[in-house]
Amino acid sequence: MNVEQLQAALGFDSFDAFWLNDLDLDVGANRQLIEPYIQAPFLKKWTQSLGFDESACSAVFDNVSLLMESDALIVWLGNIIRRCFTQECEGLSKMSSLPHFKDSHIPHGNMVYAYFMLAGCPYLKNRHEAKNISSQITIDTLRDIKIWMDDYYSQNGFWGLTCMGWISRHLREEIYRIGRLQFEQGIYDFEFEAYIHKKKNTVIVLAHDGVVFREDGQWEDANGHTDASKNWRATLTETQLEFSGFPISQNGYAVNKRVSLCKKEWSRALKNGDPVIKVHIPADGSMTYADCGDSFMQAKKFYKTVQPYPFKAFTCGSWLLDYQLSKYMHSESNVVKFLMEHYLIPLKFANEKQTYYIVFGDSKVDVMAAITKTSLQKAIRKLVEDGGICRSAGGLIFPSLLNWGKAPYRLTDPLNDIT
Repeated sequence: MNVEQLQAALGFDSFDAFWLNDLDLDVGANRQLIEPYIQAPFLKKWTQSLGFDESACSAVFDNVSLLMESDALIVWLGNIIRRCFTQECEGLSKMSSLPHFKDSHIPHGNMVYAYFMLAGCPYLKNRHEAKNISSQITIDTLRDIKIWMDDYYSQNGFWGLTCMGWISRHLREEIYRIGRLQFEQGIYDFEFEAYIHKKKNTVIVLAHDGVVFREDGQWEDANGHTDASKNWRATLTETQLEFSGFPISQNGYAVNKRVSLCKKEWSRALKNGDPVIKVHIPADGSMTYADCGDSFMQAKKFYKTVQPYPFKAFTCGSWLLDYQLSKYMHSESNVVKFLMEHYLIPLKFANEKQTYYIVFGDSKVDVMAAITKTSLQKAIRKLVEDGGICRSAGGLIFPSLLNWGKAPYRLTDPLNDIT
């Protein structure tokens, strides 16, 4: 078998150059490499540990024969495992370049990537143990394999796994699931700076110089709607005495009123390039307010003692941070209480698609024609009926102000502390 024959057998239009480099085409050697990871005891251990249901387990066990009867699949999986787990893990940073199988060419071919991720479970377990990371965090982190297999099934009607660029970040130890939420080390890149009052500990966020907002304080491109005649442009300046700019309400919209922050009273708390912890919300069941608070508290400790990282803030971008939801849902609902714990900021390119996909299962759904069963679906329908439109938003939580249950960014209006 040569490279051209392998490519034809797999049905790929092209290979990334990385995967062609040092490609081992020896079927026997690759079969020997992958065999430990497709044995029934190994698969049973990890599918049970990660909470696979009966249907997903059946897919894992039933498709072993598909894999082992194809020399091309054996070679492909063997090379991925070798490049990721036995050669300085260099392949883990290239996972987003893996081509997807066409079901018309190899039915259920994308199950190969599920076997790859299961093969990575003991690898990550050993890495975590060496750092004294709890086994619970390891298992919870790896449960994303099943979550994304579920997503694949919901979209295709059969089992598989893609999204390798995302899920490989778990194996690179960039993402940890700690309780209900996932956390990822990152660099702050929102188009806003944050400042904290030195005595009162209140927070104010100012927009970057040049950001253009609509009349309602959202980015000019939010939801694809704008009226250029009513747009306005923010400015941000700094002198020896003060910071001056246009503030962002803690409820997630820009205010068209220039303010000044005296440096004797205010200090910059967050700017582009600062280390942050990015928060992700895995889609697997209920998300109680208490569980989320517990996750934040555990993460704060984790990144101080277990995986030291001098982060300045937790950041999040999600449909769940749409402040409009607070007007249509009960104040004690998990959704509203969760978003109220954040200092909300408007997001560039914010739109309704994520909300509609997660809540209704279709990013292009006609909300007014959709069946509404849950309180969240009904709230969104009412929002749309009233002429509103959903949009994702960003959120900030500063570890020094983390006091879950107190909604610290809403105790006072920060605009009252500035001129």
